[in-house]
Amino acid sequence: MTSATQQQHEKLWTPEDCAEYLTIARWTFVNRISKMPTFPKPRVEIGRRMRRWHPDDVRDWSYRSGRKTA
Repeated sequence: MTSATQQQHEKLWTPEDCAEYLTIARWTFVNRISKMPTFPKPRVEIGRRMRRWHPDDVRDWSYRSGRKTA
């Protein structure tokens, strides 16, 4: 499987996954980070209870915002 194919099949992240990656509390992610205008929109959003982000979107944002470094 190529890298591009692997990225397409990578599972979408829950709020818990995003918070863990960013090393913050789930509450902080849900109530602050995910509401920032610069944070990527979820790839899947069914009401307020089911939101999922693509890992690459979250990673890219974290590097651009200076929250994570290479």
